[in-house]
Amino acid sequence: MLAGAFSGALWILLGSLVVFVGILVYATLIRQISARSANVVAEVSSPLAKTFGLPEALLAAGLVLFLLMNVSASFQRHAPMQLSNRDLVANFLFTLFIVFFVAAFLKLRGFDLDALAGFSKTSLKRALSTAVILLLAATPLILFAEALTQNFLGGESSKQEIVDLSIPPARLLSA
Repeated sequence: MLAGAFSGALWILLGSLVVFVGILVYATLIRQISARSANVVAEVSSPLAKTFGLPEALLAAGLVLFLLMNVSASFQRHAPMQLSNRDLVANFLFTLFIVFFVAAFLKLRGFDLDALAGFSKTSLKRALSTAVILLLAATPLILFAEALTQNFLGGESSKQEIVDLSIPPARLLSA
């Protein structure tokens, strides 16, 4: 009985430590971002920086209108929509088209995409390593938030339909 209590306390301590480390990683990230914000403001306010104009505002308005049309269409649908892998691939390709269209539009308008996206400030290796660290740090925080939510609201969380499509059932994996 004492071993079970010790094991439970050890898991709670380990979980708390992992959550604490995740919070520290994000606090460090926030501190670094706030330290860099003064430099970014100085660079953007230089006279050589290109500013957004009416064409970019029209493109943004078109994207917002498209988003609002999708939101209103989702509220009008009463029955749940059955998604297939083909729908997901089509949605991914359409999203890529929109991203490349906006990037090409900004490039044709004379904007430096590297500077806009922040790619000129860091290397690809550092960006990928930072992304992996942040994802690993976010996982315990998400699990902790899910545990708190289940504890206060009760019940089990249900999987979203997109998860059922992307992760094959266990019976298929064991076959």
